Amino acid sequence: GTICPYQTDRFQNGNRLAGTGKNPEQAVFWFRKSASQGYLAAQGELGILYLNGEGVQKDPQQAIFWLKKAAKTGHSKAQTLLGLAYAAETGIPENGQKAVFWLKKAAKQGNAQAIGALGMAYQEGNGVPKSLINAYALYLKASVNSEFFAPFPKGLEKRMTPEAIARAKSVDVNRLFEE
Repeated sequence: GTICPYQTDRFQNGNRLAGTGKNPEQAVFWFRKSASQGYLAAQGELGILYLNGEGVQKDPQQAIFWLKKAAKTGHSKAQTLLGLAYAAETGIPENGQKAVFWLKKAAKQGNAQAIGALGMAYQEGNGVPKSLINAYALYLKASVNSEFFAPFPKGLEKRMTPEAIARAKSVDVNRLFEE
């Protein structure tokens, strides 16, 4: 039978109405069942659980396997998480180019977290040539849908000339998402 994706959430977060407490091991059981039946969200969540070692032993290879499975089908959250996993110290060998590849795919779909993370890649020169102008432009775009990134452009302004800021405001960020 088909597994209800709600079941996985119920055990991961607990459900006050159903009287279930938080149970990471049970969440892994249901995510695994859902993921093996092709539920993209479950595949992505299972990848996160393996990445963080929640309810299972931390396993970066399993994390990548499940995140990639969902990301390859166009699931923007999984693409973002896969990009972030390659960009940070998560037990997976850091790879700026792979990080940028997946972040661009999610950014094309309007994922604000991916757009902001791509901004960080440009700011640090991780997987792309360092560019404060591109970073600023991406932070502006990300801040439209995510309050988290709202302070980022202001933080960069201290390191940029007024001319560079003006150029950044006119960047077509969609061209930055292209391969």
